[in-house]
Amino acid sequence: MIKVEITNRKSVSQKIREVLEFRELLYFFAWKDIRVKYKQAVLGFLWAILQPLLLMLVFTMLASAISLNSGTIPYPIFAFSGIIFWNIFASGVQTAGNSIVTNAHIIKKIFFPKLILPVSAVLVSIFDFLIAFLVLVAMMFYYSSEIQMRYRMFYLIPALLMVMLASFGTGTLLSAFNVKYRDFKYIIPFVIQLGFFASPVIYPSLTISNPLLALLYNANPFVGIMALVRFACFNMPFEISQIFPGLITAIVVFVVGIVVFFRMERNFADIA
Repeated sequence: MIKVEITNRKSVSQKIREVLEFRELLYFFAWKDIRVKYKQAVLGFLWAILQPLLLMLVFTMLASAISLNSGTIPYPIFAFSGIIFWNIFASGVQTAGNSIVTNAHIIKKIFFPKLILPVSAVLVSIFDFLIAFLVLVAMMFYYSSEIQMRYRMFYLIPALLMVMLASFGTGTLLSAFNVKYRDFKYIIPFVIQLGFFASPVIYPSLTISNPLLALLYNANPFVGIMALVRFACFNMPFEISQIFPGLITAIVVFVVGIVVFFRMERNFADIA
C-alpha cells in the first residue's frame, strides 16, 4: 500500500497574500473584537479616553511629588502623549498574544489565515488610540501658547508605524508560543508592565554616556518612538542615533514573529 502525505507548504509571501485575500474577514474580526470589548461597558468607547486620562492624573501627582522634570512642557500633556502611544503596544500585545487561544473554537471549525487574529487585535488597539488622540489634540489647543505642532505632526506617522511593527511582531510571536506554553498567559502582563517602566513613556529619555549602554538603551523601540512623538508635539530635539536602533529592533521582531507564527501554525488546530 502506498501512503501519500498531503502537505500544504506555502511561502511566507503566499501566506501574507492569503491574509490580504481574506481582508473582509480581518475587518469582521476587528469589528467583532471592538464590539465585544465595549458591549457590556456602561461608558462604552469612553473607556478608551478615561483609562489614559486616569493614568495621566496619577503620574502627574507622582511627578509633582518627586519633582519629575519635563522641561518647559506641562507634565499632563507630556505624560498623556506617551501613554496613548504605549497603550497601542500594551493592548495590542496583550490581545494578540491571547488571540489564538481565545479563538480556539473557531480555529477548530473553519479554515482561514490564522494571522488574521493577531492582526485584528492590533487594529483594535489602533481604534482605541484614534479616540484618545482626539483628546491629545484638544489638549494641544488648550496648551496652544506653549505648543505648536505645525509641520512636525507628520513625524507622528513614523512613530505610529514603529509602534505597530513592535506591537504586531511581539503579539504574533507570543500568540504562537502561548498555544504550546500556557505560561505565556502570565508572562505577557509582566513583560508589558516591565516594559512600561523601562521605556521613556512618562519620563524624558535618558542620556547615557557609555556608547555600548546607549546603544542597548536605544535598541528599545520606544526610545525612538517617544523621541519622534515629543519632537512632533513639543519640538523637543532628538538625534538619529535614538531612532535607528529601535527601528531595527522593531523590524527584526516583526519578521521573527511572522516566521515563528507560520512555522508553529500547523499545531494550532490541536489547541486543548
